[in-house]
Amino acid sequence: QNIRSPTLSLQIINQIYFKRFGTMKAFFALPLFFLATTANILNLPPDMDFSVNPVLNSFLHDLHDTPFWRELAAATNNSAPCTSPSYSWTYSEAAAMGFDIYNFFVDYRVIDMPFIYKMLIDKNEDGEYFGADGSHTEEMLRRQNMTETFWDAANAQDSISTDQVVLLGAHGDILKDYNKIVPTVMLLYPLLNAVQVDNFVSYIQYILENRSDGYDNPLLTANALAFRGGDAFGTGQIFPKVIVIGDGIIERMVKFGLGDSGPDFIHAHEFAHQLQFELGVFDDGALPSPEDTRNKELMADAFSAYFLAHDEGANMTAHEILELHATAFSIGDCSFDSDGHHGTPAQRRCASMWGASQALVTGGQKIIWGGRKLQNLNLIDPIMLRELFESNLDNILSLDSKVCPVVRDDVEFSCGANQTLIVINIQLDQHAVETSWALKGETYKTLESKEYSAADSFQPVTELVCIYPDDVYVFDIFDFYGDGIIGGYFKIFNGTNTQGANALLVEGDGGFGRGTSVTFSLSKVIDLVNNTSDANSTITQNTTNTT
Repeated sequence: QNIRSPTLSLQIINQIYFKRFGTMKAFFALPLFFLATTANILNLPPDMDFSVNPVLNSFLHDLHDTPFWRELAAATNNSAPCTSPSYSWTYSEAAAMGFDIYNFFVDYRVIDMPFIYKMLIDKNEDGEYFGADGSHTEEMLRRQNMTETFWDAANAQDSISTDQVVLLGAHGDILKDYNKIVPTVMLLYPLLNAVQVDNFVSYIQYILENRSDGYDNPLLTANALAFRGGDAFGTGQIFPKVIVIGDGIIERMVKFGLGDSGPDFIHAHEFAHQLQFELGVFDDGALPSPEDTRNKELMADAFSAYFLAHDEGANMTAHEILELHATAFSIGDCSFDSDGHHGTPAQRRCASMWGASQALVTGGQKIIWGGRKLQNLNLIDPIMLRELFESNLDNILSLDSKVCPVVRDDVEFSCGANQTLIVINIQLDQHAVETSWALKGETYKTLESKEYSAADSFQPVTELVCIYPDDVYVFDIFDFYGDGIIGGYFKIFNGTNTQGANALLVEGDGGFGRGTSVTFSLSKVIDLVNNTSDANSTITQNTTNTT
């Protein structure tokens, strides 16, 4: 879609800008049409031509073809076919801003402007920072260097080039700086004259400066993407390979309690897209379709998780890997018929789990897999990792437990003498606060229990518990509202044999009303309803169900 006769050349934008406006913005009076109430301030004069520069059409499509941006669009009209934690957060933030104002920022591409400026005009990583307050800068820069080094070492077949990827941050205060926003508006809307550009910029700034969160509102920069660079617009101007991460997407991860690992996953995911560019994944000639987009996004999830979990990569602990899975879950979507479908929340989580499990096979110095420590083998070449992913894709899409393994860290969690680990997996619904569980011994004394908060809504949670292998236990799970876990489930695994034939000890769906009980042990599962026992079998939900 490269347009070779652009309305406004990217190469001369700075010359035009400095000729029109100079290097400093002079004081100007607020135009009369701005002096209105918030209710009617969103009406611009009809003589302003907001035709988008056609040379940017493909770029803007890519900018909007991210799970973050699509979630923003769905949240503003409450149209998501399924929900996730980040969707709920986005909806509440848009409601707080006011849907009329937010839709204005979307319609007039104000939320695109920080990204357009950083990627097409500035392109400079000197002095770059990440997070509105810069608190994530050191970590992001360290991750960038670490990621380049890791994939360069894995590049046995010399199939990729990992250097020269520029890491940039998109910041809301770009909209505050006249010398940044004006050339951005000129590039985006070339048919506006100088006075109209000046008025439109003043209009944007007037709205933001009359809001308490102003330029720091996370919705202004809640996106992240990779740009392959090169002669992307067919103008002869060469752009660098870029990863840009908005302050808003970092803040969103922090709000979810994923501030430690969430931004790292997003960075690694976008770097994985740069690898896909190098591997020709996007040059396969495939027509846009939900399935094609989903498969490529899930591959990027898997590549990023492989790096983050590997002991020669980010070397994440088990707790951080579980956070990584939660991040992948939080950015999924269920727009199955959309060409921009990036995978359901569960599929994205499974893809990241599969990628992490490959790191355990080829790394494994720190992570325990199936109860045993594996030797450190060679890194997987990106070409081979792609082939492995494609061969496992059907299992990832079907959420096969064989490719969505349980991961734990032997250093951070260990059981006492003569005890054995069990792993409790629960998929919570939108009312996590209603769910609780308890594990009891034969005397019905509670040994472990857990309640969940609203922050856990929609999350897949993993709990690690130590038990004695020869004892009998009762697992009770409750929902105080009485509708169970809508669309959810619970499973209990033998933590030292997560992939073996007898790994799954207990399995039940969320349709248990107010609660259900399961009696089990590692050596046998006991069905209290039918008063039977079966050694080394799995009990499903034919158990006591309280309604």
